[in-house]
Amino acid sequence: AAHRGSSSTSSGTRSGEDTIAEHSCKSRLNIQLKPQSQLIHLDLHHIGHKPYYDRSIPPIALEFIEARLDSTPGQIFQDMRSALPVETDKTTQKQVYYWWRQRSSAIWRPHDNAFLSAMASIQQDQTTAGSAPPSANVSARLIESHGQVRGMMLLAEGLIETLAASTIEISMDGTFGTNNAGHELLGVLAEMDGTGVPLAYCFLDTRDLPEDGCKINIIKEVLNALKDRGIDPQYSSAIGMFFARCGSGLPLL
Repeated sequence: AAHRGSSSTSSGTRSGEDTIAEHSCKSRLNIQLKPQSQLIHLDLHHIGHKPYYDRSIPPIALEFIEARLDSTPGQIFQDMRSALPVETDKTTQKQVYYWWRQRSSAIWRPHDNAFLSAMASIQQDQTTAGSAPPSANVSARLIESHGQVRGMMLLAEGLIETLAASTIEISMDGTFGTNNAGHELLGVLAEMDGTGVPLAYCFLDTRDLPEDGCKINIIKEVLNALKDRGIDPQYSSAIGMFFARCGSGLPLL
């Protein structure tokens, strides 16, 4: 029977329920009751297989993972197999990844909201990072709609400042279901000598927006941020027309 593992020394929490390997033994148990004779007839059919063994992660392996949360799961797995070859011979790389993710989530996910969490991580990185060239300067801002945080915009401030005067054409593209949360990703690029240079990216959560116009307003917010920074394309595409019409309330689509 499965039972709870012992508590981890470093975290004080349990290591999860024990698990066992599964086999396609095609077992069948028939039970016949004969009340008159007070007999029970059992008929069991079972295909033989290797004995069950416990596949739960041993406490020593969990302690090893918890002591190396700043490393990658792949590196932890390799180091663990080298340092504890006997004790962790049945521990899999998937188990290492699972427990590394569980134990390190407080580090890389400071908030339940994905965008607030990403913003906190970016701000922390900007605080601790060393000096970078001006062209690598990137700013981030949250996007709200109907009282909720709906996305995060990343602006390549250094590239925008460098290319603002020479940008005459921009393009915009997007993807749907970029990650397992179903977020959309929008990108705005400056067309320079046949190459697209990223000016802005925006992750959006539009799954339950109350109306289609909300997404258009979010796109307007991204493009207005570029316009405020001097990006003024001169060609007459849907995006270029938006910069000339954004004050008239015409939708960008």
